[in-house]
Amino acid sequence: YLKIIDMFGNKSLHSRDLVYLLSSAIEFCWLAMIVIIPIVFLNTADIPLELPNSLEFPKIVLFRSLVFLMVVLWFLKYLLTEHSISLLDQIRALLSAIKSQNVFRNLSQYFRTNPFKVIGFLALLYFLSIVLSTLFSQNIRISLWGYIPSSDNHSFYNLLNYAILFLVIGFNLRNRNQLLRLLIMVTVVGVLVSMYGVLQYYGIGFLQVGSERLGGIRRVTSTVGNPIFLGSFLIFTMCVSMIGGVYASISCNSIKAYCINTVAWGVVLGSQMTALMATASRGPILGVLVSFFVFSVFSLPVLGLEKAAKSFLVPILAFIISIGLISGVDLFKSDAYGNDHTEGVGARTYTDIYSGDVVSSSLLQRISIIRSSLSVISDRPIIDGNASGFRLFDHIFGYGPESFQIAFMHRSDVLTDAKVPISTNHPHNFLLHSWIETGILGFITILGLILAIFTVCFSWLIRFRKSLTLFQSLLLVGIVSLLLGRVVDQLFGVAKVTDLMLFWIMVGIACNFIIVTEMSTKVFSPDNRHLSNFATARKTLFSQPILCVMTFFVIIMLALLLWYKTIVPAIAFAQSSNINDDFVVGNHSSVLESLEKSLITDPTQYLYHLNLAHLYEAVSNFQMYVPASINCTNEAINVLDTDVCFRELAYSAYLSSIDAGDVRWESRYKAAKLAAEIAVLSQSEPMALDAIRLYDETVSMVPNSYIIKNEFAKVLMEFGNSLLARDVLLESLDITGNSVVSAEAMFLLGLSHAESGDIDKSFTIWNDALKLNKDYFLIHHHFAIVSENNDRLQDATRYQSQAIGALENQWRTHIDDIQADVQLQLYLTDTEQPKHIKGVYLESFLIDFYEYRAYLYDKQGINSLRDKDLAIASEVKSNSIFGPDRE
Repeated sequence: YLKIIDMFGNKSLHSRDLVYLLSSAIEFCWLAMIVIIPIVFLNTADIPLELPNSLEFPKIVLFRSLVFLMVVLWFLKYLLTEHSISLLDQIRALLSAIKSQNVFRNLSQYFRTNPFKVIGFLALLYFLSIVLSTLFSQNIRISLWGYIPSSDNHSFYNLLNYAILFLVIGFNLRNRNQLLRLLIMVTVVGVLVSMYGVLQYYGIGFLQVGSERLGGIRRVTSTVGNPIFLGSFLIFTMCVSMIGGVYASISCNSIKAYCINTVAWGVVLGSQMTALMATASRGPILGVLVSFFVFSVFSLPVLGLEKAAKSFLVPILAFIISIGLISGVDLFKSDAYGNDHTEGVGARTYTDIYSGDVVSSSLLQRISIIRSSLSVISDRPIIDGNASGFRLFDHIFGYGPESFQIAFMHRSDVLTDAKVPISTNHPHNFLLHSWIETGILGFITILGLILAIFTVCFSWLIRFRKSLTLFQSLLLVGIVSLLLGRVVDQLFGVAKVTDLMLFWIMVGIACNFIIVTEMSTKVFSPDNRHLSNFATARKTLFSQPILCVMTFFVIIMLALLLWYKTIVPAIAFAQSSNINDDFVVGNHSSVLESLEKSLITDPTQYLYHLNLAHLYEAVSNFQMYVPASINCTNEAINVLDTDVCFRELAYSAYLSSIDAGDVRWESRYKAAKLAAEIAVLSQSEPMALDAIRLYDETVSMVPNSYIIKNEFAKVLMEFGNSLLARDVLLESLDITGNSVVSAEAMFLLGLSHAESGDIDKSFTIWNDALKLNKDYFLIHHHFAIVSENNDRLQDATRYQSQAIGALENQWRTHIDDIQADVQLQLYLTDTEQPKHIKGVYLESFLIDFYEYRAYLYDKQGINSLRDKDLAIASEVKSNSIFGPDRE
């Protein structure tokens, strides 16, 4: 305990020196980052309107702010420190060495003296590959700021902050006490986050974070916000706790101290192990198993059998504690959460293996995503509409940071429930993710960095195994085991700020291994630097003015980036933080006011434009049921009805979102649908051309979606371009082949021939379609229409009866599906939900079909059957369960 007090105490004679205070402030920043970022969160609702994720948003804001503060303090410390050799002289010496004929020999000698510097060199090469990938990006705005700006992503700006964090750690972590304080803080935050995860597992979480707000927990998230991210974070904290527990148990001089340490570290490690198991995240759990196995194997020759047996009681006790906590959930789980148990990793894996469904987070889905990602790597499809031909740079530098989701959709072929190719923001594999976004250069450098850390640490452990201290040996074993566990975990996922910051801190520690593991307690490294005062700053200012100007320029640029890309978005987020609560209760005018304020504050965040579009669509959909809370004030179209007015406003909001940098195909798709509706209602040719353009852009972004191609063909036929529609439909049929879902494209293809007068061709195509799907009621209905136009009323009636029979079967099945599950009945309260839309669609057609057959009976003079059909149509209309808004 005296050692710990001494380690955290300030007994230095230099405690009043400004340079020492700056060094302490820098260290305080990275310790605060380690502790606070995993814990901080917001409870802001993220649905139904879309905002930056409230659980991740404050973490990335705090991370960027602390990194900027460390940079400023670091630069000030450098300017206030006297150097025997100036930075410019060092750069000149380095350039001279590079120009010399013995450059490779000099570098080899340099790295042979301290091989851990190879790790830093490769880390810098990796960040250089990020810079090059950004410069050659096919969408530089996305690569700079991210797919969703100001969020936790892998944009250049975020990766720049990780690079700065690595450099700060590498240049300022200089002694063993600093390292011990860092490792202690990692352990502390791991325990804090895990303990709350255990409370979540027992159903007594009190922070209302994440899925707790929905009234239940299936997979523990703690304050990290996602079970996978929590598991990845715990890999680091558990490895550090393992090092601490083993070191403490071996260092004990008495049985009493040994027992106390074993129990204490067993509880520390056991709480984290429990939280990890409760996440049910396969990648992190496998990663921890690999890490602990490697740690055990490498520790045996280092510690010896007797010490290893003595120290390994810590993880054994932790495992026993974890099993006890996991098993005791049924006895102590709060009744407030009912019987909603956490889903185990074994149950998830077993279900996935024996299931043929490609559902969210299933093994089959992961395999499909990896297969499509490999196809992107091999084919390198063109994702920029302005690009043409084969681009070598795409293979070398990739598509650019944050471009994965765009590129992936060009090869995604597994359909979701909505019959649209599956979309994902990462391939669940960090190597594939890096290869796609940063090309072969980024892939080689990140893989080289990992191999360098493993090789250098392992070789050092073997080479100097007899001269290393116990702490040095355990730290090397811990780095190797942690790295291997991390690699295994990231083969199933992609990192976020909570674990990625710890990764780069680990890399910084590895670079400084020789320095930080020395037993010296000096505050600064034993180099040619001397403590100084403001006289040193004046000397530096006059002797190296260019360096000072560049330093202040860098600080100002980073400050501007922090303000405009972090602080301003945070203010805008705060202004719209309550929009989902207001939207749910129908306070649309308050939502509109908040979004307009946010757009004035941060016009570059396209999510606010999207929310405006969703708001206008919602008001338009519900205005027949509730008093309109927003008046349409678009004076340019005030001659039209209110419904068209709100469609215009929603369409304009989607266009504003696209102009603000929204590259998601969904936005263009929704804008295209609105443009087509407005063009029909207002008979606007420019709007029709806009609809065709937006549909064409959507199809180019999602080339494997037959649903979107079919809709595009419908719009083309609606606007009189049947020839182009046929080309689009043939592309759709190339995707679906001879499957049941081909019936729709074949129906539209036959309809285009019928409209051009080629009845025989259309009948041939429709008959082929019925062979694939005999219940496709629209084909029977159009057979009836064509027969009626040729005065074959009996054939028309027969075809229409077949259409009604097929339609009634689908309609009744749909109603039975909804009534069988109470949860599905919730769809009926929201006109934007797919179940409601399908119900309105089927019910509307059923009414029209009965009325049309009544018309056919009337033409034949069969009045009794005519009246019967009209009565059925009237009954369906009056007993509608899908609302009166038939379109």
